[in-house]
Amino acid sequence: MTGSARGFKWINARGFVHAPLSAVWQALQDPEVVVDRRKVASWKVQTGVIPGAEASYRINNTVHDLITIEFETTWRLGVALGTRDAPEAVAAVYRKTGGTHVIKRMEGSIVARKVSDSVTEIELVEHLDALMRATESGASYNRDLFAAIAARAKGAPVPTY
Repeated sequence: MTGSARGFKWINARGFVHAPLSAVWQALQDPEVVVDRRKVASWKVQTGVIPGAEASYRINNTVHDLITIEFETTWRLGVALGTRDAPEAVAAVYRKTGGTHVIKRMEGSIVARKVSDSVTEIELVEHLDALMRATESGASYNRDLFAAIAARAKGAPVPTY
């Protein structure tokens, strides 16, 4: 689903991956899984950027389009329900924390919940305010993100475009 509210576009998506939550959790902790491979030409990753977080990373992205833009996103991940050794739900939140003014707002969350030992539910939410077709771009990214999480959780390579 997509829509707009208070000056930004929103994207909500939900799906199920036939993989255990532990595999989805491992996939989310890999910054290579969350990079927008359709738009981002190159990226650099820093890990452990938020003290006290179970996992965190910052991705410096470079996009070559009509103009070259650079921006960074910061990700924080953790167990939302259960324990570190036996999670029932995990979450990741991210937002644009630096770079171009072409992207005014980019923030989102991912929640993954154990449905069974071999099935995980994933919910994606993104808010985007940018000088581009934000709804189409955000929806495309979230479809690709879901596919990348599912692929990595199943032991397959991240899709390329």
